[in-house]
Amino acid sequence: MQHANRVRTDILLRAMRRVGELLAGEEFVLLKGCDYLFRLYDTPYLRQMADIDLLVPASRMEAVHERFRAAEMPQQFPSGVVDRLASHHETVFKLGEVTIEVHRSFIQRARNRIDYDALWSRRVRANIPGVDAFRLSDADALLYHALGLAIKEFDVPLVRYFDLHLMFEQFRGDVAELAQRAREWHIERAFYASLQQLIVVFPELAPRVEPLANLLLSKATRHFIDTRVVPSPFRRRGPQHRREQLWRKWQLMDGYRERIGFLAYHAWALAAGRIAARRAAHT
Repeated sequence: MQHANRVRTDILLRAMRRVGELLAGEEFVLLKGCDYLFRLYDTPYLRQMADIDLLVPASRMEAVHERFRAAEMPQQFPSGVVDRLASHHETVFKLGEVTIEVHRSFIQRARNRIDYDALWSRRVRANIPGVDAFRLSDADALLYHALGLAIKEFDVPLVRYFDLHLMFEQFRGDVAELAQRAREWHIERAFYASLQQLIVVFPELAPRVEPLANLLLSKATRHFIDTRVVPSPFRRRGPQHRREQLWRKWQLMDGYRERIGFLAYHAWALAAGRIAARRAAHT
């Protein structure tokens, strides 16, 4: 397994360098495992990765697409018709056997109020050998990782909690700033639930994490999320029922504006995506 993971990691590192070559002159941020390989772990072979995630400015999405298409990288549509919409938060390409996910935003904009201009202004240079790229600031990366757990309704590999453990352990900023930014991004529920899950997996972190968690939400809301919303991170029952997924999605969004916006976007995206798919079929 270690040998297989080394081979897989080498393939992904070569793909990251190739992406850097294709996007020379373009600014992009490496997300998730691409960032963690060298920043959080002593060796990149300790952190398994499935694909490569990039964040690019929304205004440069089409330019990035054109570079990938010129390199004969096929575009894929794993989410169906919505993947064909210019407003969709990500596009997917294939570089050999490696999947490249290009994000304009972390998730549908209606689900939160992240200030991406401010996020880009805080970016820092990534320390990836042979790749000229950026990464998120430590605070933004921690919040984004927590949001990513909630987006998946916490049905994630346990290594994602270890990533959060390492990020929190290495964080040297003001935890009150994390709470304030979560509030500004309207991801308090997602952030709180992720912190509580982290404590369950790593109880020794409770003295450091609980004071931050207690800065988020009201006591009644925290109790509701603890008892009614989040599952045990150790419970693996296979795929969640769709009703259970939707319940968690709904409850992990901060307010009715985000929830109604999420529903409205999906209704619009489904209709617009079908129209886009029909047009693509006739061209």
